Amino acid sequence: MTQPPPSIPAGRGLDALAPPPPAPPRRDPLAPPPPWTGPPTVILRYAEVDTAVLPVVESGPPPPAAPAAPVASGGAGTGQVGWWRRNRWGLLALLPALVLALGPGVKDGYQRYSQAEYLEPVGVGADGWATFAGARIRLVELVEAPSVPGRDDRPLPLPAGVRLWRAKLAFELSAPETLIGCLHYLEDREGRLFSANPPELSGAGLSSPGCVADDPAERTLQVEAYFLLPRPATPVALRIVKATQRPRYARLPVG
Repeated sequence: MTQPPPSIPAGRGLDALAPPPPAPPRRDPLAPPPPWTGPPTVILRYAEVDTAVLPVVESGPPPPAAPAAPVASGGAGTGQVGWWRRNRWGLLALLPALVLALGPGVKDGYQRYSQAEYLEPVGVGADGWATFAGARIRLVELVEAPSVPGRDDRPLPLPAGVRLWRAKLAFELSAPETLIGCLHYLEDREGRLFSANPPELSGAGLSSPGCVADDPAERTLQVEAYFLLPRPATPVALRIVKATQRPRYARLPVG
C-alpha cells in the first residue's frame, strides 16, 4: 500500500520538510572564553604633535568595563576625596612655619589685648590689704626659690635661663564663692605678665592656685603659687584677676 506524501503546512515552503538544526554544544561555565573572532574594536587616543592633535588607532578586543566605585552610606563614592583631606598633611606642615613667622607678633598683641581689659588696678591700703570683689587680699611674701619638689620628692629640673619665684598670699572672703575663677599673675618691671604654675612645672604635680578654701565654712586661707621668669626679669607686683570684675583687678606691690 502506498503511503501518501507528507503534507506541507499552508504558507510554508520545502524548508518545512528539512530536519531541525542540531542544538549548539553546551559550554563549560568554568572554561576560559573563546578567542575574539569579531571585528577589531577601534580605541582612539590622542597624541600631541607640535600643535596638532592626531588620533592614534589601536585594534583589539573591547576593554573590560571598569568596576563601579563603592558608594558610601551618604550617597557619595568613597573614592571621592575632598580638597581639605587631600592637602591635610601639607596644611599641617605649614602651621609651624606660620607660627614661627607670626608667633611673636601675635603673642605680643594678645598680651596687650589682655592687659587692656584690666585698666583699673585696686591697690593696697596702709595695712597692706587690697579690697577686691568682696574679699581682702594680702601678699605675705615673694621670694626666689631654689627648686620645687617633683612627684618623686626630688628637686624638679628647671629650664635654663629662668628663675623660680614662690608667692604666698592671704585671703579673707566675705562668702565662699567670692573669688571663684580667680587667676594669679606675676608682673615684671617691663609690664609683662607670667601665669602661676606654668606647664614647665607640671612634673611637680602642682594644682592651679585658686582663691577658695577647701572647706566652704572657712573664710580665711593662704595660697602658694610658683612663677617662672626670665633670669634678667625683676618682679614688681602680683595681680589677682577675675573675669566678672573687669576692668578692675587687684595689684599687690612687691616689698
